[in-house]
Amino acid sequence: MAYHFDLPGMSGGYVGVDVFFVISGFLITSLLIAERTRTSKIAIGSFYARRIRRLLPISTVVLVLTAIVGAAVINPLQWSDLAREIAASALFVSNLEFAAQGTDYLASTEVPSPVQHYWSLSVEEQFYLVWPALIVIGTYRARSVRGRIAGIVVVVIAASFTASAVFTPVQAAWSYFGLHTRAWELGFGALLATASPTLSQIPRRFAAILTALGLAGIGIAMITFSGVTVFPGVAAVLPVAATGVILAAGCCAQIDEHSPRRGFLEMRWMQWVGARSYSLYLWHWPVIILGKVALERYFPGSSWGLAAALGALILTAGLSELGFRLIENPIRSSTALAHLPRWSYVLGAGSMILVLSAAIALTTFRSDLRTGVIAAEPISISETLAESPDEGSDPIPSETTQSSTSSATTQVGPSQPPPVLTPIDMSDADPLPAVVQALATMVVPDNLRPGLRQADADLGTAYTSGCQQYFAVSVRSDCIFGDPDGHHTMALWGDSHASQWFAALDQIARERNWRLIVLTQGGCPVIDVMTFNRQAGQTFTHCGPWRASVREYLRAERVDLVVLSQYYALLAADGQGAVPASAWSEHLPPLLDELRSDGIEPVIMGDSPDPSEATPACLAANRFAISVCNPGRGVRADRLQKVTGAITEVVIPRQVGLIRPDRWLCVGDQCPVVVGNLLVYRDEHHLSDTIVRWLAPALREVLGPVLDALAAGT
Repeated sequence: MAYHFDLPGMSGGYVGVDVFFVISGFLITSLLIAERTRTSKIAIGSFYARRIRRLLPISTVVLVLTAIVGAAVINPLQWSDLAREIAASALFVSNLEFAAQGTDYLASTEVPSPVQHYWSLSVEEQFYLVWPALIVIGTYRARSVRGRIAGIVVVVIAASFTASAVFTPVQAAWSYFGLHTRAWELGFGALLATASPTLSQIPRRFAAILTALGLAGIGIAMITFSGVTVFPGVAAVLPVAATGVILAAGCCAQIDEHSPRRGFLEMRWMQWVGARSYSLYLWHWPVIILGKVALERYFPGSSWGLAAALGALILTAGLSELGFRLIENPIRSSTALAHLPRWSYVLGAGSMILVLSAAIALTTFRSDLRTGVIAAEPISISETLAESPDEGSDPIPSETTQSSTSSATTQVGPSQPPPVLTPIDMSDADPLPAVVQALATMVVPDNLRPGLRQADADLGTAYTSGCQQYFAVSVRSDCIFGDPDGHHTMALWGDSHASQWFAALDQIARERNWRLIVLTQGGCPVIDVMTFNRQAGQTFTHCGPWRASVREYLRAERVDLVVLSQYYALLAADGQGAVPASAWSEHLPPLLDELRSDGIEPVIMGDSPDPSEATPACLAANRFAISVCNPGRGVRADRLQKVTGAITEVVIPRQVGLIRPDRWLCVGDQCPVVVGNLLVYRDEHHLSDTIVRWLAPALREVLGPVLDALAAGT
């Protein structure tokens, strides 16, 4: 909780989950061993009845109230996401939901889920779905119940820990949220439970020392671990082992009443926290997340500071006390329910139905986003270009420019020198007329394309065909578009900000009978820098081998021209800040020179403007003042300017073309998010496929002559 409340010095506070898993494995397995030893069986039905009474009542209240408060404060476009997460939490599969989100680059990252903390409960219950039955089967006719269980646990620990060590560096999200990589932590607690008779023989004078060592181990993990720690993996050994040491000390039959352990862990306030730990855990996270959203929504400009954090802490404590006294403790200790286990199952079924009903209601009910305004289609770029031809816009000598129908087959005699390509230069390009007009638009039109609720699905064929790769170390060789039988080949290389231009490039390639090869992967830059992805929670070590595979594939396919593009805000693994402009100055020159040496003409597609938040969500909250959502001055705009400047200094002496989308989409420092009835951005920073298709003629004007010249020169 201290970690979630952003207390300083708690960068590794996420290890609290590991402590919880070990304690849970110890306590539950101790109860199962005691029952198996005492009665020679385990009443599995009664076991799950107790789990229902212990977990579901207060969990249901928290989830339902989270749905109600969430509907009041969270942006309407995020209601369906919250509903899905609440339903997954009720069914104890939220860890799978959040693991999938962690590997989905299209998932919104604006607001963390207020029920994300339920993932640990899902892991725990998935483990206990099979653990009692495994103990029953594994101890059948066993002379030593503890010995047999210990053998089973050792196998579970070995398999799960190996999975955690192997998969965490390469599958961070699934490893963090997965049962397969967390079971060993529960198993370690279970192993201690099998050894409790032996541990109880620890001399009491050592108990205090062991407790101090264990607390120190957990403290070291909390202080030294951070967001860059590869976790769980091998790093989880420290908090898990430290917790085990404390539990081992606790098995001591007698403890000196003056020992440090009694002086700290058994203080009254610690006992209060321990008794209400479950309620505190359930309440604190939605209070923090929904509190931050409400503060931002109802008090614009306010920041989440110490006062707000203290208020949230007091509210959490109050809700936990009420939940413990009125719901959690009375139901858990109910003798009526204890004597009739079937009523516990009725209680559990009713709880799940109630939560699922709340989730369905949240999904079904939709707030009215209509404004009553219908906007006209934006001015066609093709018509604009036809009406106002720019005499100096064609950088290619007229004698080398070919028509779109003949460029693929025209041959130049061997005595004719190859054409000299004048690089694309948009430094003085004017903004598009429709974009200038869009600055006056203040209201979201009802005929917006794509609609705000459909924006996140407005993707190009690079996505729907599976050619936008994730976590791959080699390229796909079947992502060939345009004219597959063309004699000339253009490649699109980069991350998701390269993929967003697919529709326009595919149209241009088909018109000119060129092949188009898509070589894009989420989070992988074209320049040779190691990146970190905050959403996946890992360093993208796979990008290096993938880049090498791209280079080899470009040569094998005899690519004539490659369009290079990447998101300027990708995070560098070193420091986890945006890749600086200096990295472009260092790594871009050798890349361009090497491509040229391979006979491949490079063209840089600059980055698009970067909104400060998810545009659809911002527009939903500001339907009559949409200029609030326009990318403008700020850190993101400065980054775009600095990186573009660094790239410009590299490409000018090398005569490499640089396409500047910001010249089309911005007027000065204002970049409208709605042009006519077209939505410019589909999420936090990607262009919508609809706007890219509209921009195709503008891209054709600057890139088409270069393609024609290359085709004419072969």
